[in-house]
Amino acid sequence: MPTALLRAALLAAWLAFCPTAALAQGPFRDADLARQRHVNATLDGLCNDVNDKTLTKDNPEEYTYVYERKFYAAAGVDFTSDSLTSATAKLQALWDGNPALFFCSSTNFSVPAGDLLKYAIETRSFGLVENAMTAWHLDLNRVDPADCRTLLDFVQTKLAQNRGTHLEPILTGYATRLRQFGAKYSSEISSTDKQRQAARWQVSAARLRATGITVPEWRQKCS
Repeated sequence: MPTALLRAALLAAWLAFCPTAALAQGPFRDADLARQRHVNATLDGLCNDVNDKTLTKDNPEEYTYVYERKFYAAAGVDFTSDSLTSATAKLQALWDGNPALFFCSSTNFSVPAGDLLKYAIETRSFGLVENAMTAWHLDLNRVDPADCRTLLDFVQTKLAQNRGTHLEPILTGYATRLRQFGAKYSSEISSTDKQRQAARWQVSAARLRATGITVPEWRQKCS
């Protein structure tokens, strides 16, 4: 199956059970909530792992950091049976189907409850950004409801703040490479796509709340 079709099929499994008309309430099947609880538990402490750049020797041929192990486990990747295409599609479906789960709140983060990849930039955990761009091919154009900006917007802000420091060439490099991998500014993303993202975020947030996870209530509209 082509990668795009496999990714769509896996993502549909996250979204199909929650009709758009019932985003705030569900309904959610027991099996779907059980799967969500498994993902929640598997990714528990992810932001700390990203900040600390915690290493693991569990499977050195496949990953180096604890946050990588958690991503693979939450996505259900089986290194013995999944092809690269299948593993990548599973990671993308996890990312696309759970936007409300991948946020971080920390005193060392300038965006309260902001997107995980922005937090990786903030904490200089550039390995995660590399994975997102070059290995996992995650969607880099998520408009973060915390500040209505994309990852590229955030990198440009950090670049402006770090002119003349040792971080300037690093951030310049990421701004350039993000562009090469299709990253956009929020102003370049259509209103239709922003509405689609917002609806998907609501599905994710409602499902998380149904499993007892606290999710920020963003009242602003990113238009």
